Amino acid sequence: MERLAPELHAMILECILKDHPRNSRNPIATLAPYAVISRRWQDSVERYTFRKINRLKTTELHNFKELFTGTNIRRRELLKQLSIYFILPDPPNMDGCCEVEAIPDRDADSKTFTKAVVQLFDILSDLEHRSQRKSMLSLVLDEAYRTSPPKLHLGGVYMNRCKKHRTAQIQEAKTNSGKFELLPETSLAILDDISRFECTGHYLLAELRPTWIPIMMSHLPRLDKLVVQERDLYTFGRTRRLSDRRELQRSLCFPPTEHLTEIVLDVEHTPLCNEDISVQRLIGQSNWREETWSIVLRHLARFPVLKKLHLLGELVICPELFTNITEYKGTPFPSLQELVLEFAIETADGRWFYQRDEEAFTQAKSDPELQHFSEDIEDSDEDPTDAEFDSDTDGYVRLFEDSPVRTSVVGHDRFRTLPDKDTFGVLLETASRAVLRFPQLRKFILNLADRYTLNRDGVYYPYIPRHFELWWLKSGEPRSPLKAEPKYLGYPKVACDAKYIHQNRLYWRTGSWIPWEEAQSAWAKAAGPDVKIVFLEEKFWSGGRSRLASSVYSGEF
Repeated sequence: MERLAPELHAMILECILKDHPRNSRNPIATLAPYAVISRRWQDSVERYTFRKINRLKTTELHNFKELFTGTNIRRRELLKQLSIYFILPDPPNMDGCCEVEAIPDRDADSKTFTKAVVQLFDILSDLEHRSQRKSMLSLVLDEAYRTSPPKLHLGGVYMNRCKKHRTAQIQEAKTNSGKFELLPETSLAILDDISRFECTGHYLLAELRPTWIPIMMSHLPRLDKLVVQERDLYTFGRTRRLSDRRELQRSLCFPPTEHLTEIVLDVEHTPLCNEDISVQRLIGQSNWREETWSIVLRHLARFPVLKKLHLLGELVICPELFTNITEYKGTPFPSLQELVLEFAIETADGRWFYQRDEEAFTQAKSDPELQHFSEDIEDSDEDPTDAEFDSDTDGYVRLFEDSPVRTSVVGHDRFRTLPDKDTFGVLLETASRAVLRFPQLRKFILNLADRYTLNRDGVYYPYIPRHFELWWLKSGEPRSPLKAEPKYLGYPKVACDAKYIHQNRLYWRTGSWIPWEEAQSAWAKAAGPDVKIVFLEEKFWSGGRSRLASSVYSGEF
């Protein structure tokens, strides 16, 4: 077997992994015994075991460094992805029952996190300088947690286990506990071989201030792709949200680079399950130019080689967002080929993109098949008065104003399904004009991220869908990625798209709503000559029951 070609070794190892599906996610456990057969087998095995090193704890960084000592530095060119788990110190009051009493020491968190990042960068810099062949690396800050009992570190998953404090008290304590950071005066090694950097925001990394972004960017000069996950939660209260958004805005306005071609910003935002309440106003209606995402979009327009910009999650924006591009002096996004924006139903200036469809509700009441459902909804419209409701369950919704302290409780009421021309119309019109300003654009996607037609949020109206997807594709550009990363597994698939790939396409998915004529005309102009315009009907969609499950369109055009 020593004389076998490396390709045959690889085929044998692939068969071994297939025969051990339980260890398919941990090939080291399956393949390690075969590494001792001979040096050639060891080399073949290490091509698998060192290709990705996941869940490396910061307490194990010294052991990680030892793997590459001496002639084992050859392993560095095999390594393509490294994901890190940060271990943070336990709270001073370890006897505390929950976050109300076990208050984290943010100074200690910051020092521990910074020390681990410095050590990690020093190790990677040493490997980079000792390695004979340059091999680009994807670096992921995957999670952060404490070694204390789960009730103190899993971001609220176990909050109800505390018998002493209510969930509302724990949530308030968590929101007010502050954040830790990468200390600003940190001296980091320069890493030339990091091509992709991601901070996931999982668990306690959600409590990391985004000020790490400009610091890291200045030490990763050849970075090609940046992935950032953040949170903009209604339950934080308006004051905390404003502070977080301003800090994220400042952090994302780092100097343009000559290598960064892809940015993915994924912002978690909980849907408002009662749409009859006042929206938290984050900016004045006339001050939209100073809104967070307006400033960020205007700044990123300066990046000379940026090809892909994905703004995902549920971004709370102003309707005039794309006016930043239509008014831009010079050429905005000179290299941009793909732009994706997922937006929330409410606006940053305190309005809504949708309103109640009175005609649809009236028709539903006269439909014998829907009348019973409509009566049930009306009977449940009374607001609850029980002060003990601490979570958005059983059809009840907590209300928050400036602080993370719940002000009252109301019932679920999600009824906005008709686009509002004063807000949605502005967004559509300015976006159509912005598309004409991008000289290299090949794909533009505008999605309403918040939808309720799958009955995932309790009370909803099944006879009035709320869908909005707008896809503009240039000739030759496929609708869905050919090789999708996990993040994009949920891309909707349209089988018939392949028939028309050699011409421009414009896809509308709008449920029962027909876009205004001026909006259709503006987008037909933006889509270019010989455009294939398709309105996708809801009855032909299937699947898509989660963000990672693809929906499939089976209808003919």
